[in-house]
Amino acid sequence: KQLQSLDCISLSKEKLTFLRSDSKIDCESDDYIYFRNILFVYIFIYQSIPILWMTLLYRNKSSLDRQENQTYYDETLELYIRDNDESIDHIRFLFNDYRIKRWWFEVLEMYRRIIFIGIIPLTSTVPATRASFGIALAMVSLTFFREEKPYRDEFTNFIAYIAQIAILLTFYAAMSIETGVMMTFGLSGFGMGLFLVLCNISICFLVIMIGIYRFKKNKKKAEVIQSNAEKFEWAVSFNAEKFRTTFVSINERFVPTANVLLFHYTSSHLAKVAMRSGLSALVKFNGIPFTLHHPHQTNDNDKQVFGNQQQKQQSSSSSTSLQHEYDVEKYNNVFPNEVLLVLSLPRTLLRPLKGYENEDYLYCIQDCILSAMRSLHPSNIVDVKPWVDG
Repeated sequence: KQLQSLDCISLSKEKLTFLRSDSKIDCESDDYIYFRNILFVYIFIYQSIPILWMTLLYRNKSSLDRQENQTYYDETLELYIRDNDESIDHIRFLFNDYRIKRWWFEVLEMYRRIIFIGIIPLTSTVPATRASFGIALAMVSLTFFREEKPYRDEFTNFIAYIAQIAILLTFYAAMSIETGVMMTFGLSGFGMGLFLVLCNISICFLVIMIGIYRFKKNKKKAEVIQSNAEKFEWAVSFNAEKFRTTFVSINERFVPTANVLLFHYTSSHLAKVAMRSGLSALVKFNGIPFTLHHPHQTNDNDKQVFGNQQQKQQSSSSSTSLQHEYDVEKYNNVFPNEVLLVLSLPRTLLRPLKGYENEDYLYCIQDCILSAMRSLHPSNIVDVKPWVDG
């Protein structure tokens, strides 16, 4: 509205100018000149808002993009850390929808819209010239959104790209109407306008339908992950022979030759945490301890490793500077045999357990190996916080 108040056009042969949005206002009158001078001040104030936003964003750049201080970059990890950083909540509306490296895009997007809506109408009194500027800017925007994909959500990037195509078609239609190009193809202004209306309605309908489909798909995926995370097989009534035959069958059917079947004993509470977030490294062993003994083969060393101590989980990721520790429940001198986690792992990843190097059945996956094995995307993890913390 502010910039529309500066858009004056000539409506007479005497070259008198009047406001486009209200032709009763003479742009040469003293009242309008006085109003225009005041308007310049308010335009300056309004256009300074994105600059203020950029200042706030730049002051918090170290929290918005931490890659400069890292040798390893994981965008999923960085997005999670940024989403949970309370120190930047006051400016979250400026960057929350964008990728880590595009934290500044909201400012650029604001000025892009101002140029489309406010600046292009002021570039010329000739409609075809204004349409030409619009086409040029629309092509630049189309290329940028296609190549850069500034939004963190791929679907949003797709919709933004389609929107740029619609804008380009609109300016091209305006150019065709003003220059009469359509007449050579037997098209009318009404026909072109109807085509553009149908295009925009189709885009809106497409967005709604894809949005509904994505919502149902993500909901179903979340339900599948949740159900898998809570899946336990009860073995209370298993005797020694049943355990032996079960593990022999698993070893023959599912374990590759280069792998070995390992066991990790824990409580039901910690097992549920592990099924939702993965096993965490322990400070005492600089990794995760495992044994080759199934429940009817455990000895005193197994009990010392998996029970009779208050252990702490270690944040062992070398990719971040986070070093959290979480208290794990005490076992009160009782061997934690409520749950047995069975894993198949490559032999080459295993190292003798710290403090039990002479025992050929106690092994450990060290924290450095765990960091290297971590997936870039925790897509199958219900609770990603322990995963992010290491």
